[in-house]
Amino acid sequence: MGRQMTSPRFKLAEHARNVHRCNLEVGTTVDELLNPTFFVNVAGTVRAGDIIECLWDDYSRFLQLMVRKADRISVVVAPFGGADLERVERDETEEAPAEDYRHEFAGAQEQWRVIRVADGQVIKAGLASEAAAKREIAAARKTGR
Repeated sequence: MGRQMTSPRFKLAEHARNVHRCNLEVGTTVDELLNPTFFVNVAGTVRAGDIIECLWDDYSRFLQLMVRKADRISVVVAPFGGADLERVERDETEEAPAEDYRHEFAGAQEQWRVIRVADGQVIKAGLASEAAAKREIAAARKTGR
């Protein structure tokens, strides 16, 4: 008979590893995350087998990393799942290059916002994605606000 799983090697995942969440600044690259010194400031809180869920501040990307090795001076991780959320949300409302409105990411609190260029007035804030901001610009152009 071949090998069989034994009880000591089979347990609930919650008891075998931790799942951590990190919020990344817009512009952080995956290559930076894979650098063993990127997580050095939290190296004492992770161990091999843990999972790190990475979410960019603008909610454009999500990435799951498996900790392969962790010591005081480095954390070695490997990506195993994730999504480019911007690509998922893209729709047919591509913004035409115009000077009447613009959109920008204003941080985790205010998220995406639409600004009227003529007077700098914030038309709408708190939009969850860049695609939502582009839809708001298209709607503002139609209504002329």
